[in-house]
Amino acid sequence: MNRKGSSFWFVLSTLMFAAVIAYAWWAGLKYNNSRIRIEALEDEKKAVSEQLDRQEQEADDRIEDMQGRIDELKSELTARARTELQLKKDMEKLARKVAAQAKAQVPVAAEPEPVRGLVTSILYSDRNSSAVIDRQILREGQSIYGVEVVGISRNEVAFSRDSMTWKQRINQTPNSAWTE
Repeated sequence: MNRKGSSFWFVLSTLMFAAVIAYAWWAGLKYNNSRIRIEALEDEKKAVSEQLDRQEQEADDRIEDMQGRIDELKSELTARARTELQLKKDMEKLARKVAAQAKAQVPVAAEPEPVRGLVTSILYSDRNSSAVIDRQILREGQSIYGVEVVGISRNEVAFSRDSMTWKQRINQTPNSAWTE
């Protein structure tokens, strides 16, 4: 081989060697970057896993606390229900005792008869006055219980029954003629 041919091969082999070296360097960088990225992802995975473990433990602790509170409230409700039941029994027993004593000691009083003829209100006007008597609105000339309203003034109402006449003010005790 001649000198020209040998330098061609030398240059070509040098270039190929440089290309192989460059490729190896580039591949090494890629490998190192990938390895660093993998380590970072593994560290991140570990941190997330630890955080999830902490959160799971906190949730378990909260559930345990809540279950304890629920158990306390159940016990309290049970105690209150027992107390309420006992109070109810005691009240029923006391009511029976009081009822028995009341029957033995006090005679039952009759209800008083309602008052007839009580004037509770007067609405006076020059033309058309009215009065409320035993929860009924009456005008002059109208009757209730056989008693006729013969006149209505500002302060009193005039009545007539069987040739007897009288006047009553608001809330005044009714005349005995109402019950005759």
